[in-house]
Amino acid sequence: MSNKSESTSDFQWDWNLPRLFIRRCRQKGDRLKVADTSGVKLTGNELLLRTLALKRIIDREVLRSRFTQLQDEKHVGVLLPPTVPAVVVNMALTLSRRVAVNLNYTVSESIVNRCIEQAQIKHVITSRKVIDKLGMNLNAKVVYLEDLKEKATLADKIVAFTESKFMTEGMLASRFELHKNKPDDRLTIIFTSGSTGNPKGVPLTFNNIASNVQGFDATIHVKEEDCFLGILPFFHSFGYTGTLWAVGSLPCSGAFHYNPLEPKQIGKLIETYKCSIVLGTPTFLRGFLKRIEPEQFKTVNVVVVGAEKMPIPLAHAFEERFGVRPIEGY
Repeated sequence: MSNKSESTSDFQWDWNLPRLFIRRCRQKGDRLKVADTSGVKLTGNELLLRTLALKRIIDREVLRSRFTQLQDEKHVGVLLPPTVPAVVVNMALTLSRRVAVNLNYTVSESIVNRCIEQAQIKHVITSRKVIDKLGMNLNAKVVYLEDLKEKATLADKIVAFTESKFMTEGMLASRFELHKNKPDDRLTIIFTSGSTGNPKGVPLTFNNIASNVQGFDATIHVKEEDCFLGILPFFHSFGYTGTLWAVGSLPCSGAFHYNPLEPKQIGKLIETYKCSIVLGTPTFLRGFLKRIEPEQFKTVNVVVVGAEKMPIPLAHAFEERFGVRPIEGY
């Protein structure tokens, strides 16, 4: 952690998260910005480049009608675990001024389809690996990332490279009409689990997410050397705010793993990328206690839990084993 003078004080003046994303990628430059346990590692420059390329492909292959005009399709579903591709998809959709709706892949097919219907989602971006594992039939047109990758043209690569390398933040913001974003515009929709009936969609605005990231930064004082552990799903507001947009709009980096219930892999991820900030739930922390070695946790200096009440005995045991006391922050 750093002192207040080193924190991202400019964040409080800018709620326009996609513009902040461009800025943070540029600031990272050739240093690591995101990574995951599949072996994908992207610098700030590479993350921006891939996001701009994917935005262009999605605009053309998913959101454009036969008459070449962009369709009036505001909500786009995303069915991906917390990984680098999921980060890229969410950022690409936001730069296209669309609402990325991350769908809960832990609930039943019927509940997912109710969410699709409620949000009037026409397309769901996912991967074949995810669909094969879930075995779901979605009531929307399924768009596979693998297919989008195959549709990348030389022009896509040249334009994305030119945009990422030579266009300023202001030029990109103007090109993508980010100035049309308003603080109270919808950024995402988070759905309840549907365990007590039909899932309920909760719209969250730019201000909702930005103010929470700002509040987190004001408390923790995130700096460039910090690395977030990203194991929380993006379909939950804790993960969407605390890892996706904290990593996207603050000067830190992020290391992601698709399954929060695999402590051995998570321990290796923390050790490899020297994670300093861990966000999770008490349930996940219990797994850490049993299967992560204290040596793997030596770079961690902040642990924030949410979604469940933190039992005091668990906090004591965690602090005794790892030397850092979990705090409730959500």
